[in-house]
This record gives sequence, structure tokens and C-alpha cells, in this order.
Amino acid sequence: MSTSTICAVAPDRTSVYRYDGSGSSWTNIGGPGSQSFIQVWGGGWGLVATAYGPNEYSYSGESGEWELISPTNGPASEGGSHIVTDDTVYKLLSTVGGGDMYEFDGFDGSEPSWSRIRGPARQAWGGSWGLVAQDSQTFDAYRYTGNPGDWDLIAPDSYEFAVGADTVYRLATDKNTVYQYDGFGNTWTPIGGAASSIAAGGWGLVATAPPEANFDLYAYTGNPGAWRLIGGPRNAFLEITDETVYGLAFDNSAVYRYDGKGTSWTRIGGPAYQIAAIG
Repeated sequence: MSTSTICAVAPDRTSVYRYDGSGSSWTNIGGPGSQSFIQVWGGGWGLVATAYGPNEYSYSGESGEWELISPTNGPASEGGSHIVTDDTVYKLLSTVGGGDMYEFDGFDGSEPSWSRIRGPARQAWGGSWGLVAQDSQTFDAYRYTGNPGDWDLIAPDSYEFAVGADTVYRLATDKNTVYQYDGFGNTWTPIGGAASSIAAGGWGLVATAPPEANFDLYAYTGNPGAWRLIGGPRNAFLEITDETVYGLAFDNSAVYRYDGKGTSWTRIGGPAYQIAAIG
């Protein structure tokens, strides 16, 4: 699976719009009844939204059709954040000091089914390459093998991770170095310098420069140390699909799409509360 476009949540958080892929054309795909969204999460598997309750919904792909995926009872029914990969959606419970993580298994009859896959995690990131979670005690990072409770140590404590199509990147705790995972054990290659944040997807890796560098956006060329300025809305919230980079302005006033060359971006919509990449 892959991500081909983005969705944007309306400022009042009552509806979601899917970008049609050209110009400033969007399709209203509705929302879960009259409830306002708390947040949405996207990935190759699809789009997930939480509404007040907390209730969780997945978008069926048909305009206005949303499916309730939250269980009616048990720990997995508690609120939390979500991570969407190509295969499914995961939940990190909102527990002080770190929450347990659950994987959506589909439906057992009409009842949504979730499985616990690990103990307390501090944060988690996902994408086509897989799922990465940061331990709540050691802050070390682990990759999920696909079997509940089975995780491989891949990295020490880091500020954040960004999961791409075929690897994962991390930003050091001091935010002075960006690393790319070598694909085995706990070995990483430094590929860039200081950054405020990083984001990845099928298109590639983008780093937001530190404040002293005006929060400019840089794309990684694939060669350690080689990055190119791509311009765009500074200090924006970024979503990366297989095709390009999208940015939501820091003040939520507009949504932009990178044109693919130089520092040229096109405003495609806005204002918006949030954006998320989806398949």
C-alpha cells in the first residue's frame, strides 16, 4: 500500500475533506455523525479519526461512510493516539508516563477486536517500513516484528523518528544530527546536521531547519550530508505521500503542495485544523 493524497480537517472539526490531486479541488468525505473530531491519523491502511467519547472511526473509502472501530470495553477502549501503517492501525494509550500499545485486528463478528502488543511506550511512529515505539523507561526505540510482545531494539534515546518507505530516520536528542538506519542491529549512519524536526514518506525525507535557520525545509538527496532547499511554508506541519510533500501553515491558515522542483509550492486549500496523508 501507499499514500497518494491527503485529507484535511475543517477548522470547526466537524468534517474531513480529501484532496482530489489537482488544483484546489477537495471532496467532503463527512465525519462521524454530529460529533467533532479530536484528531485524525492517516497512512497506507487508511484514515482513522477520534471523536469525543472517546470513539474511534475508520473511513471506508465511500464519502460519508465511517465505521466505528473502538471496542465497547476493556483497556483498548480507553483514549489514546494512533499510528497508521500500511497494514493496520495501532493505539498508544494516553497514560501518564507511557501507555500500553494495541493493534487493530479487524472484527470478531460485529465487535472491533484489538490485541495488546507491548507495555508502556513513550511515543510511537509508523509508516510503510513499519512501526517504531520508544520505551517509556529507557527511551530506547524498538521496531515491531508483527508478533505481539516481540520487538527488536534498533536505536538509543532520540528526539524523534520518521518512518519512510524502506527505512527509518531519527533526530538525535540534542537535535544536532539526523541519522538513517542501516537496516540491522542498532547501527545508524549520520546523514545531516541540526534540525527542528523531521518527516518522511514514500517521496523521501524532509527536515525542518532550526529557528536560527528560519525553519527552512530541506529534502534529503540520498547521499549523506547532501540536502537541497525546497522552500515552502516555514515551521509547517508536514505530511509526505509517495508523490510529494504537503504543508499546513504554522497558523493553520493554508495548505500547500510542493511542486517538485526548486522552492516552488502551490497553495491548494485552507484554512484547516489538521492534515493527514492517506492511501
